[in-house]
Amino acid sequence: ETLNVDHNKQVLADKFHLDAWKETPKDAITMDLYYYTLQFARDMKFNREKTSAFFSIMKKTHEVAVETPFGNLEQTFRYFKELILCHAVSRPPHSIELFNVDEVRKLTEYA
Repeated sequence: ETLNVDHNKQVLADKFHLDAWKETPKDAITMDLYYYTLQFARDMKFNREKTSAFFSIMKKTHEVAVETPFGNLEQTFRYFKELILCHAVSRPPHSIELFNVDEVRKLTEYA
């Protein structure tokens, strides 16, 4: 199990240039976000398309959170909800229905 975790984290580190994730708190936090986001998607039994969309939503939300002033919880959560809704409502070309209502609830609780 530990070897698998270490291997998966190394793959993420290579892919997202988190070479110092074992030494620097910023990279360690990002690594944990990425790793546990993928773990949650696996636990939810998401297919590749849903996993990719959820991972991208979490990654973009994190980027907004760290690029804006501290204390931006409402703004960041509003951004997260907008991204989720774009993947939960069928309204081409603006949004697609990828996640169902139950999944949206679970994703929102997770975030």
